[in-house]
Order: sequence, then structure tokens, then C-alpha cells
Amino acid sequence: MNLSISLSQSQRHLLTSWRARLGLLALLSAITVGVVLSQTTLPPEIALPSEPLYMNGAKTKGNLTIALSVEFPTVGQTYRDNFDSTKEYVGYFDPRACYRSVLSNGANGNYFDWQTNKGAVTATCPSSQFDGNFMNWASSSAVDIMRYGLTGGNRSIDDTNTTIVDRAYLPDSFYNDSRYFSEKFISNAQISGRTELATSDFPSGMWIYNCRDRVYFSKARDTNAGGNSTCAAPFGVANAQSANLIKGNSNNSGNFYQI
Repeated sequence: MNLSISLSQSQRHLLTSWRARLGLLALLSAITVGVVLSQTTLPPEIALPSEPLYMNGAKTKGNLTIALSVEFPTVGQTYRDNFDSTKEYVGYFDPRACYRSVLSNGANGNYFDWQTNKGAVTATCPSSQFDGNFMNWASSSAVDIMRYGLTGGNRSIDDTNTTIVDRAYLPDSFYNDSRYFSEKFISNAQISGRTELATSDFPSGMWIYNCRDRVYFSKARDTNAGGNSTCAAPFGVANAQSANLIKGNSNNSGNFYQI
């Protein structure tokens, strides 16, 4: 038995329209499936050169060139806050280690040598040693932090057995200058375990001054009362021989430590 249905003109037009729509839908489905399938195909490999990439024709190849605007104030002090034993101060010294002052008449000069790991930043050091965290706060120059980050430090000696990094050489005019490298101060109660120097030597606290490659530890404040206090003559006494300056040893021409 055949069942025939007679369609009107409008019905035939509607059927044709739906056939067209279904055909278009099938075509779009096929395209979509084709796109999805094409995503499973990996792109071709690209052969990268074994040498570092650089601009074609560049004079400097395989390096990173950084153009820095660095002027003399950048040599100024890194830390301007009061010393906080719970804070870690970044610098050439390991903030979790202790150092001893080494005297040398040879090419190395005087320097600080790593001795023991104190563990926590807040820990102190033996009475004969310097706290690395404290020394970073007391003596770091801002440009040292930049050098430390870019190259690991300004190496004056770097051979098989010895590596020595130098603190930035500060201009004489930076001595006790609040604009560039101001004086630093810690109370008598904070001194123990920070340097090799006895707490009793600083009954009123410790004042710290920096210039050239030097750091001065003083039992008094240098107010430049006589008007002739300089990097070479703190408290107006030539060759850094003022009795206010305290140093654990003296095989050089003044009471200062070389950084």
C-alpha cells in the first residue's frame, strides 16, 4: 500500500527551503569536523640554530647589552632605615653567615672571609666575627646590589682558589653626607654579636661611616665640630687615627676596615 500525500504550492516551497537549510547544515558540519580533525595534526618542526639568536648585522653577538643611566649618586648607600635584626639585608655578605677580618700585606689587601653559617638571619655571631646581615646594612652601596644582580659582584680577584669582591669605591665627599652615604647608628644593646669589637668599647652606641673602600666604627658621633673632618681624617685627626675610631687590629695606616 502506497501512501501518497499531495502537497500544496506553499508546502512544496517550504519543503524546498528546509532541504536547502539541511544541506547547508550538513556542509557546515563537515567543515567543522574537518577543522577539529586538522587540529590533531602537529605543525612541522622548526630547526633552531645552536648559536644564540641576535639581530642580523649586530656588532655585539650572543650577548645582552643594557644601557644604564648610572651616575655617581648610584654609589650611595643601599639602606637608609634603622638596623632591624629580623630583616634580611641583601649584599655581598651572606646574611646568614659570619666572617672574620683578614689582614694581608699582599695583593689581596684586607678583606672579610666567610667562617660559619649562623642559620637564621636573626642569629648573632661569635664575638670574634662579623655578622654578614649587619655588614650588608652597614656598608652596602646601591651600585653593589646592581653589580651583584648582573654579574655576581665586582671581582678584584677571581682565580682557582680565591674570589674577592670589592665594595664600590666611594668618593671622599660621601663621608658623613646625608645625601649620599649618611652616618649609621645602632644602640649599645644591638652591638653584641654583630662585629668583632667589644660592646664595652661603645657605651653610647656605635656610629658607622663609609667612604673610599673603608668602613669606620666609632664610639662617638662625628659632628665635624672643628670644620676639618674628612674621609682621610675623621674627627679632624689625620690618617684616621682618632681615638674615637675602634678597630680590632691595625696593620694599616688608620683605624678602619676595608670592604
